[in-house]
Amino acid sequence: ITQVLEENVDYYRTMSDNYKSHIDSLVCTTIQGLNKHKVLKRWKHLGCCSLSSKELNEKFVEYGKTYKDVIPHFFDIVDEDYDKYNSNKKKRHTKYYRLKDSIVDCLITDLKTNKTILKDSKTKKNIHYLRENGIRKTYTDKRGVTSQCKSEIQIDTWVKGNEELIDKYIDDLEGMRYSVNDIKKSRCDTLLIELCCLKSLMNNNLKKGFIPQIYQESNCGRLTGKGFHLLNMSKKIRFIFFGDMNLYDYDISNCHYSIFSNLTRQYGYDCEGIEYYLNNKLQVRERLSEELGLSIKQIKTGLISLIYGNKLEVNPFNSLWDELHGEEGLRNFSKHKVIKKLVKEIKIGSELIINNMKWTRKNRYGEGVMNVVGKTRFIYDDKGRRINNSKLLSHELMGYERKLMEFISKITDKKMIGLFYDGWISEQVDSDYISNKIREEFNFNISIDSKLIVSPTSFELGL
Repeated sequence: ITQVLEENVDYYRTMSDNYKSHIDSLVCTTIQGLNKHKVLKRWKHLGCCSLSSKELNEKFVEYGKTYKDVIPHFFDIVDEDYDKYNSNKKKRHTKYYRLKDSIVDCLITDLKTNKTILKDSKTKKNIHYLRENGIRKTYTDKRGVTSQCKSEIQIDTWVKGNEELIDKYIDDLEGMRYSVNDIKKSRCDTLLIELCCLKSLMNNNLKKGFIPQIYQESNCGRLTGKGFHLLNMSKKIRFIFFGDMNLYDYDISNCHYSIFSNLTRQYGYDCEGIEYYLNNKLQVRERLSEELGLSIKQIKTGLISLIYGNKLEVNPFNSLWDELHGEEGLRNFSKHKVIKKLVKEIKIGSELIINNMKWTRKNRYGEGVMNVVGKTRFIYDDKGRRINNSKLLSHELMGYERKLMEFISKITDKKMIGLFYDGWISEQVDSDYISNKIREEFNFNISIDSKLIVSPTSFELGL
């Protein structure tokens, strides 16, 4: 991306190295959808990104030039509307930005043919070697504390993709981008840039046809993607990258609900409602969808929010308010007998799980709880306020997620090719064998979902 901007944007060449680095990062995160705008009010907002003025002001402070002097050379302001004073913090939003068409055009044109020279993001020096294991053994948290990653998972740094299939999609998308409406063009451009970035990254200076995928440990022990990573891209893009290579996409079915129910059972409390949902998830979702007049996607979002502590308070501050179309939808959802039973079991089970977590001795960072992979979550935030139980529960569930993925990696004869939180990509393995082994090791009843990775259709891509 640095090379493309250097060759095509006059203003970019006049900027300092520091400013260039910030712009590179903004363009890269925008391509991956990491700063996608979440408050969509009009059709023209689709595909827009959110750039925090506070963060931009902190980054662009040299030579008397602010971000307002720099950003317009790379991003269009689609809508000047913003809201930073709303009493509901979740409804506050920035202006609506979108990468300029000229930037999109040069990225698409150059990335699909340019060779990527891998460089260290800190030293800016060329990289000549990458370790075989993609999981980094040291990492630095937000406090600047360097820790050791003790994950036992072995996963190759270099990942091979279906370059021929990527080329086909690039050609097809280029052929349609000017013959579709503005809404589909925005979607088309987003897919094109992502695929062109992957194409360029596969054409690298170290291992052609492969891309480097590096993982690092988060504070809860979960393994996350570092840099330009498939984990940060949509499943549709991953299915193009790995498409038609006889690979399978696996994941732990309803991972956190499953871990939650198994833990409470071991602590003496049976979650009958949750167990019924886990064993009949499709039927339960369809029933709720039909009776509440909501889509399956809305139902899934609502159910996931429950396990992360949503108390279903009927007000605009609830994260589900917009998702369920306001007061009536949220009230009906919260009053349904299936939902009420799940909420009751989650409340009782959460206290049980948290009380059985290991509490650490008080140190300079305060008192905390340690999850199953030895990661500590301090119970007070930087302002001395006690964090809520849902965050402590999440800390434990994510620790078990990591523990299960390590165990699966250890017992399968097919090496994981890609790791995606509670899922992975590999050649075909025996899902029942994995479930049985987990039951023997953890006394957990866990199901594994699997799907052969085939290239998505235009309809599945939203085109």
